[in-house]
Amino acid sequence: MRRLFTILFLGVAISVQGQSKSKLGDVCEDLQFADLLNHHTETAKLSDFKGKVVVVDFWAPWCSPCVSALPHLESLQQEFKQDLQIITVTKDSKVRIDKFLANKPLALPIAFDYDSRLSRYFPYRTLPHSIIISKEGFILAITSGDKITREVIKKAISNEKIVLPEKIDKIDFDPEQPLPDNSNIIYQTTVTPYQQGAPSMSNTGGDRLEPNRRILAVNLSPRSLYEIAYQFPVFNRTELNVTNADAFKWNEENAVCMEILVPKTRSAERFEIMKQQLANIYNYQANVENKLKKVKVLKVINGTKPSLAVSQGGNTTMMSGGNGLTMTNSGIKVLADFLEGRLGVPVVDETNLNGLYDLHLEWLNENPKAVYAALNKIGIELIDQERKIDILVISDR
Repeated sequence: MRRLFTILFLGVAISVQGQSKSKLGDVCEDLQFADLLNHHTETAKLSDFKGKVVVVDFWAPWCSPCVSALPHLESLQQEFKQDLQIITVTKDSKVRIDKFLANKPLALPIAFDYDSRLSRYFPYRTLPHSIIISKEGFILAITSGDKITREVIKKAISNEKIVLPEKIDKIDFDPEQPLPDNSNIIYQTTVTPYQQGAPSMSNTGGDRLEPNRRILAVNLSPRSLYEIAYQFPVFNRTELNVTNADAFKWNEENAVCMEILVPKTRSAERFEIMKQQLANIYNYQANVENKLKKVKVLKVINGTKPSLAVSQGGNTTMMSGGNGLTMTNSGIKVLADFLEGRLGVPVVDETNLNGLYDLHLEWLNENPKAVYAALNKIGIELIDQERKIDILVISDR
C-alpha cells in the first residue's frame, strides 16, 4: 500500500465534485414567497414584481454580516422603490424573527423558507447569499448583500451590464476529508490560498477519521492561524505589533487554508508543529506575555445562590452559535468562553463554581445587552474591571 510523506504548498484551487451548473444568465423560475411579513399579502410570486429588479437576500438573525447588510439594502429599497423590490428570506422561526424585529425594526419583506424550496433553487453553504434578477426575469448576479451597491442597482435598472464575482459555495465540502485527495498519509502540511465557496472554519481536535492527529483551518486570516497554533481565543487576546496590520485582516487575498496531519505518536505535538510551519511561511514572531487588560469578570451576584441546573451526568455536550449556548454536563469555563466570543472582550471566570452544569443561554445579535439580564436571572453578573491576563503578541521578525 502506497504511503505519503510530504509537505505540500498548493497554489491551485481544491476541486470539489457535485457543484450544480451556474444559473447566471438563466431565466429565473417563478419563485414562490411564503408567509410574508412586511408585505401587503402573505404570499407572492416573482412574476408579481415584473418590471422591477428583484433582489432575493438569504439571511439569518445569527449571521452578523447578514444583519450588517440589512440597513444598506433597506436604503436601496427606499431610494429605488419604483424600480426595485428586495425580498429577504430566512429559515429561522417566526418566533425568532419577531424577537429580532422587536429590537431591530426592518421594513423589507421577509419570506420564510421552511420547505427549503428557495434554498434548493439557489443553494448556498454560507450566508449572506443574494440574487439579483432583472426586470425581465434573468438572473444577473449571485453574490452577497455587501457587494450590491447603489451603482450596481442603477445599472440593473437601466439594463446595463453588471459585473460581480459569482458566489459559488462548495455545497458538498467535507471537513473530514484531507485537502488534497490522498487517503493514506503519515505526515503532511498543506497550505493553499483562499478557496472559493468553502466555509471559514477550523477543527483542532481531529475527527472520526483522524482523531487528535489533525489541525484543519479553512479560509482563515494569518491572525487566526496564529491563534489556533497558540490555542488562544479569536481576536480578544491578540496584540499586533507589526508594520502592516492590514496583512492580518480577513479578506480573500489574505485568507489561506492550512492542514496539518501528524503521526499518531506525535499527536500531542501538533500545535508546536503548526507554530514551526507558521514560522516557515510568515516573517513574524509570536510570544505569550502577561499584561494588564480591560476585561469582563464573571461573578456570582453578592448574596445570591446561582440557580444553575446541576448536571445529573451523561455526555458532555456544547452547542454554540449566533442564537446562543446550550451546554450539558459542562463547567463554567464553557460559559465564559462563549461570552468572550460573543462580546469581543476577554472574560475572566471568578465565580468559583467548580461543578458541572446544564444551561441554555439565548443570544440576540440585535440586542447583545440582553445577555446581561439573562445572566442576572441565574444569579451571575459581568463586571468591567482590569486583570493581568496572557496575551498573544505577534511582531515583525
